[in-house]
Amino acid sequence: MKVQWIGIYDRGNLTSERVHFRALVDIDLRFYAIVDTQRIDASRIFVGPRSCFWFVSQLVKAGDNVVVYTRTGNPNLEKRPDGAIFHFIFRGLVQPLYSHQDNCAVLFEINNWATVF
Repeated sequence: MKVQWIGIYDRGNLTSERVHFRALVDIDLRFYAIVDTQRIDASRIFVGPRSCFWFVSQLVKAGDNVVVYTRTGNPNLEKRPDGAIFHFIFRGLVQPLYSHQDNCAVLFEINNWATVF
């Protein structure tokens, strides 16, 4: 895996609900999507997403943090005094996604796809 999940924070609070992961190598976010689903038990998740967020192209360096808020906001980049870099992204939703402890996010790396209309 080229990224490491850090966690889901402030579940159910639309103002601050977010998922956080860290790039382990240089990546382009356009090759990643978060699928929101539900955990069945400790080793199984529900087959079938509730929603999906496919990132737009954005280069992220190894060691950078990506924080994806559920709510509306303006994407930005923050360099912290300790040198850590955070990419803040906003999904623009009006309801929280992770209100229940069994709600989970699955991060997919997508290297190849085709679209039909």
